[in-house]
Amino acid sequence: MVTPPVGMNLYMVQAVAGSGTTIGQIFNGALPFVVCSLIVLAIITFFPGVVTWLPGIITR
Repeated sequence: MVTPPVGMNLYMVQAVAGSGTTIGQIFNGALPFVVCSLIVLAIITFFPGVVTWLPGIITR
């Protein structure tokens, strides 16, 4: 809900921030969180054992 073309949360923040704030400024502020999400996605894609490690420990 952060990345374009949907970006619903970006539009909500722009409505709260006021008319002086652009979508570009808001997206630049959200960009570190998007990058972190993509890094986590890459980790769980290439190392699926990371996802099942904790449930495996709990069910022992």
